[in-house]
Amino acid sequence: MNKIDLTKRGLPADAPPAEVYKKLFQPQFTKILKQHSVPHKEWQELFYDVYNYMLWYEDGVQNLSVIMFEQLNRNTVETVTAAREAIVLEQDDELFLRKYVATWTEYFIISQHAHLPFLSVDNGLLEIKEYADAAKADDIHPIRRMLMTVWNEVVLTPIASRLLQITAKMLVLERDQGLTFGNLITGVRDSFYHVTPQRDFFVQHYESVYISTLEQYYTKATADQFANGSVIDYARWAEITFRDEQIRAKKYLVPSVKFTDPMKRMNERLVEIVLKETRILDALTCTAFQLIEEHRSEPLGVIYRLMDRIPATGLEPLVSAVQAHIIRKGKDDMVESAEIVAVDPEKYVEKLLNLYNSFLILIKDAFGDDHRFTSVRDLGFQEVVNDTTVFSLQLRGRFAAGLESRCPDMLASFCDSLLRKTNISRRLSSEEISERLKRTLQILKYVTNKDVFIMSYQITLARRLILGLTVDMEIEEEMCKWLQNLGMPAEVINRMVRMFGDIRVSEDLSRRWTDYVESKRLMSPLGDVDPKVLNVCSWSRPGDMRTSCTISPDIEEFLSEFERWYAGSFQGRKLALAGSSCTFVLEFTSAVGRYDLEVTMFQAAVLRAFRDHNRGKLTFEALQTALAIPDFELRKTLWGLCTIAKCGNRLMGYAPAVSNPKEFDQGTRFWINMQFAPVARGKPQKRGRINLIGKLQIGGDRLLGEEDTDGISALRELRIQEAVTKVMKTRKKATMTEIHTETIELLKNLFMPNKKMLKEQIEFLIDKEYLTRDERDLNVFHYVA
Repeated sequence: MNKIDLTKRGLPADAPPAEVYKKLFQPQFTKILKQHSVPHKEWQELFYDVYNYMLWYEDGVQNLSVIMFEQLNRNTVETVTAAREAIVLEQDDELFLRKYVATWTEYFIISQHAHLPFLSVDNGLLEIKEYADAAKADDIHPIRRMLMTVWNEVVLTPIASRLLQITAKMLVLERDQGLTFGNLITGVRDSFYHVTPQRDFFVQHYESVYISTLEQYYTKATADQFANGSVIDYARWAEITFRDEQIRAKKYLVPSVKFTDPMKRMNERLVEIVLKETRILDALTCTAFQLIEEHRSEPLGVIYRLMDRIPATGLEPLVSAVQAHIIRKGKDDMVESAEIVAVDPEKYVEKLLNLYNSFLILIKDAFGDDHRFTSVRDLGFQEVVNDTTVFSLQLRGRFAAGLESRCPDMLASFCDSLLRKTNISRRLSSEEISERLKRTLQILKYVTNKDVFIMSYQITLARRLILGLTVDMEIEEEMCKWLQNLGMPAEVINRMVRMFGDIRVSEDLSRRWTDYVESKRLMSPLGDVDPKVLNVCSWSRPGDMRTSCTISPDIEEFLSEFERWYAGSFQGRKLALAGSSCTFVLEFTSAVGRYDLEVTMFQAAVLRAFRDHNRGKLTFEALQTALAIPDFELRKTLWGLCTIAKCGNRLMGYAPAVSNPKEFDQGTRFWINMQFAPVARGKPQKRGRINLIGKLQIGGDRLLGEEDTDGISALRELRIQEAVTKVMKTRKKATMTEIHTETIELLKNLFMPNKKMLKEQIEFLIDKEYLTRDERDLNVFHYVA
């Protein structure tokens, strides 16, 4: 590239840079600033000449860049001054503003291109520290920054006051009358933002006027709205105000997505004006409390969205009120219907589900499922579910923590009524049963003593499978998966899965036994028998396999024959009769008619005892001696036969009267009701099949007995031992607090262990040499490998 021959351009060869600029560069630069047409050829020549001149200059590029910069600055000041004079000639405010915005907009666009031919000058300036530091501040090249600075000093600063006054008036007109001055206001905003990299300039001038105008307008508007309408009307007006001002601020106040602080400051000030005044905030809070009680989601949602704008503590009153409402409403509803829900699991679960759904809808519609409200919803509903006001469960044992809710037992009973062949399940399809079970498990999530549910559910599942009362085996197996997803222990789920396997194996075993009986032409006085061989590890619970009674010779004969056949077909297994799981169909004749009674083994033994004594009266002591049934089982069996009315009648009577089976003494007398007969449509029936099993052991109103609560307490001790051992095996060394925290985390899906129980089990593990105390700190424990 050849050096510019200045003599051919009408300049002496040693012309100073200022003279070169005026001759070669100023005419085109002035045309650009004045927005005159610059031919394409002249534009290209300007690029070439500036670059070539800077390239061949011999006295230092930095010095030349400073001289050229000064000439460009002087040239810009002259041009912009003329533009200012044209602007200030306008007397009408709107015309004045339009003239300014139009001139600024054209100038700003030009500034993005006018510096491009002088990039060589920019590069030379950037080698000077002063200019380099300034360029780093806002990432704009020196010449373009100079163009903005000149506009600020020559045009904007002298007329800033008038510009802002006109802008403030337009903002008021837009709020009052809905007029729009979009491009005019945004033009003023952009000029205050771009003329300097110092954001304080924008904040102190444009933003301060914008927020001051907002304060003046809404201070008066807020007072008028609050005084002339209801609180709900005021809340709706406030929400619309925030929405409109948000839109307006995005349009007029925020100049760049990188600079959103003005929006935050505007919102904070508007919140202080519209919401934070004490009388307004108190009125909104009181109204919200009332709307929560009335479950009016729409206006409550408006107040929620307003109070959510108040930082830190704005929603605290609402959050606390929602939790208190859920607890109070839930407990009050349960107490009001206590007589029904305490004895009817279906009504109880229906009541809980209705409460839960109402709270779910309230939180969703009013609060948009805000996590702060869903959290207190769960906490409040958990307190309702685990409340002991209506009914409770007293666990026995050394570590019983007082009363616990009977909710899990009721849930298990309701699940049983859905999965067993009952009037409830008969009127439902499989899909409807599945849906109800899923909804029931929603409540189970809030139960703290889930181990009570799982024990009760296992018992009812065993009865359904043994008696063949299951509605749908697929749903039963699906239920196990749902329980597993809820965090139930794997060993419990595996145990129930093995129960299903045992039943399938027993069905095949029963067919083979039937074939054997037919092939041998065996005649049994017991009639048709459906034997089931079950794994004791999967099916037994405390007391099951130890329960026995005096059995008749017919049963003994059958058992001997079955054991011989089984031993010939299978080896390595020992059979034992599970008396509490055996059922019979007995023929019973009363003075009215003849009936088939479905009974348990213990019920059958009691009825046979009366048959052997010509149906006379027998004392409790006599029955106990003759039958050898454990005391608790005998009392439960007699109480069921004497108190459970089937079809409007009772099978047995007793004297003297007592209120519960524990009050039976050795002299209590029992007898068969020879007038027993089922009643249908007001008439006694002479024939029929009557089930006396369901209500006694697996019915919908079945409640946990004392042996079950003993088993729960014992199981809890074992689970705590297991959890503590697991924690210590992982940590090797831990304090009591750490053990307590991690044990709760491991067992929270089953129950919440108390400190007394935890300390006792730790002492037990120390005695068994699983753990040792630290010699220097008794609160620290070590795992013994």
